Amino acid sequence: MRSNKSKSRCRHQRRKRHGHKKKCRTCKIRCKIKVRTRSGIRFKSKHYKKIVLSGSDTVLPSQDTSRLTVYSYAVVNHGDSPVRARVEIGPTPNNFAQDQEIIIPPHTTKAIVPIRFLRLTRLVLNSEDPEQPTAVDVYFQSQTNR
Repeated sequence: MRSNKSKSRCRHQRRKRHGHKKKCRTCKIRCKIKVRTRSGIRFKSKHYKKIVLSGSDTVLPSQDTSRLTVYSYAVVNHGDSPVRARVEIGPTPNNFAQDQEIIIPPHTTKAIVPIRFLRLTRLVLNSEDPEQPTAVDVYFQSQTNR
């Protein structure tokens, strides 16, 4: 039996917390709790591999950042041409505004973090030299308390 107020506690007198699906010694029932880290923070990462860029804009899929506490993009430039990375934020999937923009020199890694908040966030990439394509890896990493 679980309390309606807190899914992570049993109803027995001690109110012990359980890691995940363990039998409570006092209640003899299974508690269905999702595993969390000790601090209660969850980490997520998405990796976009070997994106080849030319002179036109390459738009990565938008991320729903409405429930995330901290999030950022890391761009690894593997090519010989600088890359322009621009973070855009938007309230809907059709409307985006520019937030941050950086230039990533050849063979370097840079992190880019939005400074403003709206529900959706996406990254737009483009090679500074349209005649010389370059390849990048992009990581979107986030933390949340849920």
